[in-house]
Amino acid sequence: MSTDLIVFELQDRRCAVELSAIQEVIPLGPVTPVPTAPGAIVGAVNVHGQVVAVVDLGPLLGLPAGQPRQGDCGLLASVGIATVVLHVSRVCEVIALELEPAQDRVEVSRPIASSLGELCLVHLARAVEQIQRAIRERSTPSRLEPSAAPGAEP
Repeated sequence: MSTDLIVFELQDRRCAVELSAIQEVIPLGPVTPVPTAPGAIVGAVNVHGQVVAVVDLGPLLGLPAGQPRQGDCGLLASVGIATVVLHVSRVCEVIALELEPAQDRVEVSRPIASSLGELCLVHLARAVEQIQRAIRERSTPSRLEPSAAPGAEP
């Protein structure tokens, strides 16, 4: 059975995600920075009255972090209960491919062959998991040793 994929450019790499996870393609307007966010989150945008995180997949795929530029696109994606905008340079097309089932994949991406050449197939749920883990790690207070009470023995 074939799977529909949306193909996009991320910096100089052609990538794809399953089309079923994408709600719509949007022009990426002004992005508000989020200073304490992990590196994969470049900021937030207003999409239909909701504030949504803008994700740069580059660092998760071993590419340098990229900042949104005028003319870039966003892919509004839903993964479980998370909704994010994937920052992409441009959307190329939708293709159908026969994909081999992934066995307990833990990686964020894998190369696949297509009529367009080699694509980087992004496992969106794994990418969002990594970002959520990074957010939890940043928001977890560090454990400090309790200070001894005055007069208490060490």
